[in-house]
Amino acid sequence: MVDTLRLKRVLGRCFGRVMISGDLHRCVLLYHSVGNSKYGVSEADFSEQMSCLAEAAEVVSLCELIGGRDKGGNLGRLRCSITFDDGYSSVYSTAWPIMRNFGFTASVFVTTGAVHSTQPQVSSKTSGLYPDETILTWQQIDELSQNGFEVGSHLQTHTDLVSLSEDQMRKELLASREEIEERVGMPCRSVAYPWGSYNTLVRQCAAASGYSVGLSGIHGFILPNVDMFSIPRIDIRREFCLADFRDILSGRWNYLGAIQQLRRATRML
Repeated sequence: MVDTLRLKRVLGRCFGRVMISGDLHRCVLLYHSVGNSKYGVSEADFSEQMSCLAEAAEVVSLCELIGGRDKGGNLGRLRCSITFDDGYSSVYSTAWPIMRNFGFTASVFVTTGAVHSTQPQVSSKTSGLYPDETILTWQQIDELSQNGFEVGSHLQTHTDLVSLSEDQMRKELLASREEIEERVGMPCRSVAYPWGSYNTLVRQCAAASGYSVGLSGIHGFILPNVDMFSIPRIDIRREFCLADFRDILSGRWNYLGAIQQLRRATRML
């Protein structure tokens, strides 16, 4: 059986430098849970990663990252944003206290149908979420929002949008955005597609539903001509060591995005 993590490391070291460009100075990091759960990044690893970010990059809001450009040009310092998908309570209880030490905030993309007002609900694998996690409450989400976090949509039901009809897509996109805005009292401008899955119709429906940004699961840095409804993100997983994280920030793993795009193109044939 192929050790995929070891293979990623080898390919990054051998070929990653070819993928690095002076234009690649913006990226979005994707987390889910932080802590001792089966799939979450450990608290110790997350703390080390935030310390590494403080040294290696300027951490800014998603809105600032997407809307602006590095003032230093091609030779500017790496700028990045931190995002959390699904809306697990560990964002509030574990990740936020660590981030606060560095002055960082993030964007949290919540699956609205799983959120309760005051009582954390336990997640289920059957709903497309990590099993045995607890979900943020609206009260916690509001507190995060009041402290600089952006709240974005991860739909109502963590559904693969590509599998839906156009009417169903619009319902998921609109209902989740409207509930977030009603609950938080702030505009909901961005949507993170569950499983990073999207196509042309998904992008069009996201735009028509009032969003300004759609985030994918394609690994890579943000290029100057990026499509605002297929923003790449870098998935940070539990098994990554700090050396992997540093290589990811350097751009050495950007070859993964090319592989993902090739697979997408092959499926569409």
